[in-house]
Amino acid sequence: MPTLPRYLIASLFGLLATPLFATPLPKGNFSVGSSQPIDDKRWGILVYHSWMTSNNIGAVLTWQDVHLKYGTMNSVDLSYQLAPQNPLRRFFQPLVSTVEVAGNITQRRDPNGLIYEFDPYLNFRWKNFPWNNIVATTMSIGDGISYATGLPLREEHDSTNNNAKHLLNFLVLEASFAAPQHPDL
Repeated sequence: MPTLPRYLIASLFGLLATPLFATPLPKGNFSVGSSQPIDDKRWGILVYHSWMTSNNIGAVLTWQDVHLKYGTMNSVDLSYQLAPQNPLRRFFQPLVSTVEVAGNITQRRDPNGLIYEFDPYLNFRWKNFPWNNIVATTMSIGDGISYATGLPLREEHDSTNNNAKHLLNFLVLEASFAAPQHPDL
């Protein structure tokens, strides 16, 4: 088994600590002057660190011949769940459980230099599954735009016609699984 470099060990620690930051924030945390707790969790925040690679998922999971040559990413994702009476949420209500307005800010440490990405998007989440009494589950798909201040080396290499862009589509897929007694952990 290959030895992990020091920066990778520090990054693994950051990755393992991420769930501490991924818990939805109660709306009451943002209310001023209210002595009553509000049990409405509309805000969410996710902080994560990742490495860029051209390897497929199989090689990454088994850590065989993994090349981390495309830099690292630090991201903050903030989301707000629209109220049930919101017209956009009511429009999608028969299809999805909730609609969220979200944004992601990412700092890439790329071989081409420091690059920032800004990604506003709408997130559509399903929460009501028949097995939620066994494993609390949510799944979502989000779509929006992504603007990068520079062109990452990976995108330059993957562009078959040398036509890499600063403005792209942003697509995110999420799944969460938790114990039913603690769905927010």
